[in-house]
Amino acid sequence: LQAEQMPLLDALVLCGDLTEDANRKDIMIIREKGNTKEIKHLNLEDHSIFSSPWYYVQPNDIVYVTAGINEEKIAEEKRRNTQMTITLVASSVSLLVALVNIFTR
Repeated sequence: LQAEQMPLLDALVLCGDLTEDANRKDIMIIREKGNTKEIKHLNLEDHSIFSSPWYYVQPNDIVYVTAGINEEKIAEEKRRNTQMTITLVASSVSLLVALVNIFTR
């Protein structure tokens, strides 16, 4: 960090911002105080974060962001897989019917 303390959002922007899959509800900050490490979980979707002393990242803090489970992406992938399976089955049946027609005439 360039300053003694920096707002968490500014630090995230300096690092390239969060990805689409980032879990914004559980940002973990690890801070060393003496010989111990303190860990705090912050929710970026909660406005009370701005009044938290942990909102200001200090030098040597570690900010850890996990990938969240994107329910919409999972549902879209399931839908796509189902459509591909139905298309494959329908194409196979059509091909089989066409071959039977050709060879029975």
